[in-house]
Amino acid sequence: MSKLLKTNKVIIIFVSAVVLFSGCGKETPHRDFVAKVNSSYLSKEDIQSMIDSGPGNYQFRSEIIRNWIDRECLYQQAVKEGIINGKEYLKIIEDSKKELAAALMLKKFYEDEEDIVDDKKIGEYFNSHNDLFRVNNIGYLLNRIDFSNENKAIQFRTTVIESNWNKAFNVFKKEALKITMNEFYDDLEIHPAELLRIVEELDPKEISIVINTGENDYSVVQLIEKYQKGTIPPLDIIKNKVLAMYKSDKKEIQFKEYLKKLYLQNDIEIK
Repeated sequence: MSKLLKTNKVIIIFVSAVVLFSGCGKETPHRDFVAKVNSSYLSKEDIQSMIDSGPGNYQFRSEIIRNWIDRECLYQQAVKEGIINGKEYLKIIEDSKKELAAALMLKKFYEDEEDIVDDKKIGEYFNSHNDLFRVNNIGYLLNRIDFSNENKAIQFRTTVIESNWNKAFNVFKKEALKITMNEFYDDLEIHPAELLRIVEELDPKEISIVINTGENDYSVVQLIEKYQKGTIPPLDIIKNKVLAMYKSDKKEIQFKEYLKKLYLQNDIEIK
């Protein structure tokens, strides 16, 4: 599974970088631009795309703009000095085309429709790979609901205490930003740190206080069960994780077979 995740991350980063550096700096003047260098303009749409994409989503807006201006100045100078017509530049461009095409081909392979996996196969995989599902840290089975309005979160918590989680959920589900029910988390998967600290102090079935987990994001969680390090949670608790790992392993085997097929179809020689 880790290989598949790494592959997908590489593809995302590579494709995002190509989009970011080729899609911005348009020559057509913009009435409503964020920055410009001579005849190249950075629009609001461009910068939003850069903020939302992987390579820039952690940067402040001003830093992204400054980086764009730096890059645009260097690029325009490179054009003036004929660098983009040089052998080194053209070779890098040609190699980049191959890398991008191969990355997109790999992305297509992993996104192709998969066979439906029945519960029997999942159960067999779980039983034969038990050690993969041992909790490396402390594990938590949680209910969680997020609201953009703090008062709604407070009302939800009050309703839970007066009745139960399911009844409160049915009342407030249309107003929630995000809802997870009976979801298993390793403690490293619980963010932000303030939320983890509160979860660590809860007893089974206990409801948390309203937690500010981000800008306009207020969370309430309920601890259902805690699993100590080294234990293996029941299959029904971690079924989604088991299914994801099963599909990843299966896809990796299929990919190796696919490469063997490509090897046979092509004239390959190694000296």
